[in-house]
Amino acid sequence: MDIDLENINHFFQLYENTLKEIYKTAYTQHNKGILFIDIHNNIDGKCNTQYMPVHSLSNELNDIKKQILESDNKMFYCVKDNTNTIFIDRPF
Repeated sequence: MDIDLENINHFFQLYENTLKEIYKTAYTQHNKGILFIDIHNNIDGKCNTQYMPVHSLSNELNDIKKQILESDNKMFYCVKDNTNTIFIDRPF
């Protein structure tokens, strides 16, 4: 699996502040969860995201669910770059 970390890092340089605000708003509304991001799915510079509360995540993501539930000071992102997907956590 070849994940273009430079591409993901560049994306976060451009959008991280916006993603943090989206995450914080969704967290306030839905409690703990993860923000799904397809870095190639944006229109006019606006990133398309989807927030999933932890209780809505499939059982296939039990390890991630556990990390989310046990953390009080991190944001969780699921980042898709073409056919590759990685999970990233950032300080709140």
